[in-house]
Amino acid sequence: KQDGSYYSRSSYLAARSAFQRHFNEFRPDVNIFSDVAFKHSNFVLDGVLKEKSKGLEPAVKHKESISDADWTVLDSYFDNILVTLDPRKLTYYVWFHVTSKFCLRGGEVQKCLTKKDLVLSTVQGKAVYTLAKDFMSKNHQGGLVGSAHTSAGCIQDETQVAAIQLYVSKLHPELDRFFQRSKVPPGASVTSSDDAWFVNSPLSHNLLKQMMGRLSSDAGLSAAYTNHCLRATTIVRLKEAGVEDRKICEISGHRNAASLDAYERTSPKRACDFSAAIDTNIVSPANAVSACASSIATSACSSAAAVAPLSDVSNTTASSFAPSFVMNAAGAQFNNVTFNVSPPPKKKKKLSLQLKKARDKLEHQKKLSESEET
Repeated sequence: KQDGSYYSRSSYLAARSAFQRHFNEFRPDVNIFSDVAFKHSNFVLDGVLKEKSKGLEPAVKHKESISDADWTVLDSYFDNILVTLDPRKLTYYVWFHVTSKFCLRGGEVQKCLTKKDLVLSTVQGKAVYTLAKDFMSKNHQGGLVGSAHTSAGCIQDETQVAAIQLYVSKLHPELDRFFQRSKVPPGASVTSSDDAWFVNSPLSHNLLKQMMGRLSSDAGLSAAYTNHCLRATTIVRLKEAGVEDRKICEISGHRNAASLDAYERTSPKRACDFSAAIDTNIVSPANAVSACASSIATSACSSAAAVAPLSDVSNTTASSFAPSFVMNAAGAQFNNVTFNVSPPPKKKKKLSLQLKKARDKLEHQKKLSESEET
């Protein structure tokens, strides 16, 4: 790059593939991957990538998810959203939940969202917003061979549903776009009697792209999050909740569940849970022997005299247990016990093959010497 840093490894490989596609069109007889003429070039590229691997950008860089503390700050910022007269804050709220619940991408997707793309229906007597089946996204662009994006996400919270209904009712009736410009400048308020709080002009791609950054500043969050941070938050939270990857793909729109591996990260809360789980299951050697002794004492072993002493149970070999113990131990329960079962030692041969050959050779020489003397 111009600043002296390196591109990612995938960028270099993609450039090489681009050259090959050019040759495929104009020189089909040339293959820069396998031809001997390009062997040295591929060798140099491989060496450079290995040497500069520490300085290369990672192939995939996903933004950090929104922290729990900042999520609480957002809840406070959006408090009493249903009585607000600030179109900007209402737009923030609706955008935030539409983006998170349907795991939408950035401005290139959201600028195409229209009023009819959010469908209000009733499920078990409850108002629910879903995404229209024919809504197209980056991964699902429709067409002859593609398929339209179908998200399994929904918005069912009463406050969120009511806020979207309020937002839709105040949109400009002549504009089909879902995200529109406010009729008042930032910080100003409208009156509840106004029929429309927005003008006949959609939010631009750049404004939608900066929505989470602007919201982070206005709400006073600890970090300047991006739109993709909100998408990552949805995926990470679903993973932490134990939702299967294939189910997450139904919401996020990923075609391959393996793509979600890049979002797998350990949150501070999960790290503490892991540490607590490790501490809970740590058992000292003395406690292990005591637990093992208690388990054996309460088992269905009738020949207690034939069993090794409980104090030496951790070093007891399998041959020390009576057959009655082996038979009855099948119904016993053992907690925090580790059994190290080793096969019986093999009997050593009295004489190895080499020694046998050496002995036969000596006997043969002895017979030869005796015959010569005779």
